[in-house]
Amino acid sequence: MVRVNNIFNNSNLKCIAKEGIYSVYEHQNDLSVTPLTAENAYFMSEMNVKKRQVLCELENTSIKVQAGAMQWQTGNISMNSDVSGVGDFFGKMIKGAVTGESAVKPIFNGTGYMMLEPTYNHIIIEKFLIGAVALY
Repeated sequence: MVRVNNIFNNSNLKCIAKEGIYSVYEHQNDLSVTPLTAENAYFMSEMNVKKRQVLCELENTSIKVQAGAMQWQTGNISMNSDVSGVGDFFGKMIKGAVTGESAVKPIFNGTGYMMLEPTYNHIIIEKFLIGAVALY
């Protein structure tokens, strides 16, 4: 397995939930403030709202995520798309236009770690009877 520094031994990151290969980490302080995001970060900290991120630990498994949701990855992880042809792409494009989702959702598989983009939104790990996990 891949060794990752600055996640598991970082006092600014606290694991607040774990289910299967998914772990939700909460930033205790927002250390990524820029002049453009300073006002938002200030009011979020005053309201005690913290950024959260999902860490996925892949062990010869596959996950499908929203396009653009990945922040970084390490290890032997490859990416495929869920599109099987031109007709399938156009069908997903039309469906995506109606639902507001992206037409192509990448599928990552292999062994390693993958961190999703940070968000101020709540993240709920929901386990289904069939063993699948959904993140909200």
